[in-house]
Amino acid sequence: MMLRLCLLRLMLYIYLRLVKILIIYLHRFMVQRFMVQLGNNDTRMKYHNMIKNAGFTVPVLIQPTAYVSPDAVLSPGCIVRAKVVISRYASLGDACIINVGGTLSFDIIFVERNLAGI
Repeated sequence: MMLRLCLLRLMLYIYLRLVKILIIYLHRFMVQRFMVQLGNNDTRMKYHNMIKNAGFTVPVLIQPTAYVSPDAVLSPGCIVRAKVVISRYASLGDACIINVGGTLSFDIIFVERNLAGI
């Protein structure tokens, strides 16, 4: 059991080092935009912050069949999937995902790293 735990820690360390190396190479090749699309909220937020702190621009992705009110505010890293409706004065924090067919009513605040519509 202890050996398994040590191996898992080693694998996680290697994985995080590879992510940091990837960020360095993306800067070298002049990549300006980068986005994290993971379903796990905590993991997505961790990598989202790592990318923002590394100086990348994090876009907002809106699927063409979704409706987002012009009065709505979407923070960097938000993903709005197919057939979503986001009404007036809705506000989404960093790295939120609104899944297929989700609806956000008017005047709602959705804090960072949330996943809705699953």
